[in-house]
Amino acid sequence: MEGTSLWKNEKYPIYDCYAISLDEEENLWFYYYDEFRLVRTNFKEDLVFEPPIEGSGSFSVAPSGDTFLFQGGYQEHNKFYFLTAHGGRLGKKQKAIPTCDGNKVAVEQCSLLRSQMLFLGKNGVLYGGVLGESEA
Repeated sequence: MEGTSLWKNEKYPIYDCYAISLDEEENLWFYYYDEFRLVRTNFKEDLVFEPPIEGSGSFSVAPSGDTFLFQGGYQEHNKFYFLTAHGGRLGKKQKAIPTCDGNKVAVEQCSLLRSQMLFLGKNGVLYGGVLGESEA
């Protein structure tokens, strides 16, 4: 494989990178095992968050870089939560309901990149969406 190395991790004990994304300013965000921290790097400085979710297999960063949609993790893999950054801290998680044409979607798997979402429903149908508002 050929290419140019853009960044090398030298700070974090990453055994497995569970999820990775970019925001619209091209900051790299990653969520890793075994500390389950969410890190934003602009390749010069890092900002580290401790989300209240362990084992999330995917997350998405809103274009603004301050709102995240996380898959629920080990215990809630078919649920989703919004988290919002306030400075260097994350607010409480808020339940997010995947919908398509106004109807709730039972999700088997998902893929998230930036504000775009792709869900595989339990009925075998593929749904697409955009990062939006949470349900209270």
